[in-house]
Amino acid sequence: MAKNKSTPEEQLLDLIEKGDSFKSLRPKQKKSTFGSFFNLRKFWLFFPSLKRTLRTQLTRLKGRIKEPNLKVLNKVLIGIAVALIAYLIADFTIRQPDINQISKKISTGAGQRFKEEPKADIRPFLYYLEMVQRRNIFSPVVLKSAESTDADAKKLLVSLVGELKLVGISWSENPEAMIEDKKAKKTYFLKTGDMINKLQVEDILKDRVILSHDGKKMELM
Repeated sequence: MAKNKSTPEEQLLDLIEKGDSFKSLRPKQKKSTFGSFFNLRKFWLFFPSLKRTLRTQLTRLKGRIKEPNLKVLNKVLIGIAVALIAYLIADFTIRQPDINQISKKISTGAGQRFKEEPKADIRPFLYYLEMVQRRNIFSPVVLKSAESTDADAKKLLVSLVGELKLVGISWSENPEAMIEDKKAKKTYFLKTGDMINKLQVEDILKDRVILSHDGKKMELM
C-alpha cells in the first residue's frame, strides 16, 4: 500500500526537528578576513597603546644618546661673530689714514710733477766760438784784487765829481741843489734821488751835496 504524501506543514516540522538538515539549508557565508570591519575596528582600538609603547622606547633611546644643546651653541657662535666684527671695526678705525693728508700729498706730488723745470741758458755754438776767437790765448790772465777794484771805483768817482760844481742850494722842506756840469756848461736843479753825469744825489745838506756811484759816496761842496 503506497505511503501517503506528507503535507507541507509536516515537512517544515520535520526540518525543524532535524537541526543539521536545517543548517545545511542556510545560505553559506564567506569567512571573515583581517581586513573585515570587526578586525579593523579592533586594530584602531589597539593603535593608541602601540603608539605609547613606541614613544616610550624612543624616549629611552634618546636619553642614552647625548645630543648637543643647539641653543647654547648658537649663542656661542653669535658671540664669536660679534667679537670679530667689533675687532675689525676698531682695527679699521685706528689704522684709517688721514684723507686730508693723503689728498694734500697727492696734489703736491702732481704739482711738482707737472711743474716745469727751469731751462738752462744754453747758448749756440757760434757764440762760444766767437768768444774764443776774441780772446788771445797766449796773453796771461790778470786777476785783479778787491783793493785794486775799490781804488779804480774811487778814482772814477773822483773823476766824475770833478766835472761838477755846486752853484747853490735852495733850502726848504724839499731842498734843491744847483749843480753845474763844467764839461757840458749846463746848470741843473736837482733833488734827492736825481741823476747827473752817472752820479746819484743821495742827500742835500745846507752846505754840501752827497753824490754816489756804484755804492761809493762823495761830497760836493
